[in-house]
Parts: sequence; structure tokens; C-alpha cells
Amino acid sequence: MRNKSLTDRIADTFGWSIGISLLAMMLAGVAANYTRPTVQIMLGGTKFTLEVANTPATQSRGLMKRTARQLKTGGMIFPVEPRRNVAVWMKDMLVPLDLVFIRQGKIVKIMHQVPPCQADFSCSPIASPVQVDAVIELLGGTAQNLGLKEGMKLDLPIN
Repeated sequence: MRNKSLTDRIADTFGWSIGISLLAMMLAGVAANYTRPTVQIMLGGTKFTLEVANTPATQSRGLMKRTARQLKTGGMIFPVEPRRNVAVWMKDMLVPLDLVFIRQGKIVKIMHQVPPCQADFSCSPIASPVQVDAVIELLGGTAQNLGLKEGMKLDLPIN
């Protein structure tokens, strides 16, 4: 086995570094390009893009750590199958949310401007008033600004 020159050793070292860096960038690109499933819905005459929380992980995470800017014309819909009472909590939220509880395509309850939890110990679940088919989370104040009312029918593109 011959001794490698300094140039060869540097090339070997940087070759591995570059290869690992390229792999990391490719994986980061794949993660960045992952998109959650979404649906388009008209709410009060405004088109919204709602992320669909259709797995236990996305339902658990919800809109945690989202800013008001990120939620301007978006939000999240939580399909509930089978219909049942649900509980929502505001852990790790950065902004107040409007919670829109839906049953058979009608808004049965709107909780306006639900504040984020101040600490884990103050984070009590918020229960739905009745069994629901879905819950929509929107930036706080959006439901009122759009004129959403209890009893309104919504055309939901999900079951």
C-alpha cells in the first residue's frame, strides 16, 4: 500500500464531505417539497385552501407554530369519522383560532378567537358541543370577517 499524497488525502476528505452534503441537500429538498393534502373551499365568498388533517400525526400537530401570515387564506380541516364528539387544544399555537364545528354539512358551532395556551398546564381541551363530522380551524377573526354563522350550510369537498 502506498502513502497517499497530501493532495490525494484532501481530495478524499472533501469528496466525502461533498457527497454527504449533496445527499443532505437532496433529502432536505424532498422534505421541503412534501405537501400535505389540501382541499379548496368557498367560505363567505372567499376561496380558502385547507390542509386536510387525515392522519393521527397531522391531527395531533394541527396548526401548531403557524403564524397569522401563514393562515391568511388557509387553515385546516379535520375530518371526523365516524361522527363523534371531539376535543381541540391550543398547545403550541402562536395565534388565536376560530374553531368551526360541522355536522352534516352545517355549521353547528363557531368558537371565535380561541386563544393559544399560555403554558402546558393551562392547556385544557375544547370540546365540541355535539357529535361532528368535521372541524375547521381558521385564523382568529376570520369566521366573523367572512360572515360565517351557525346553521350555515357548507359545501365540503370531503366526506
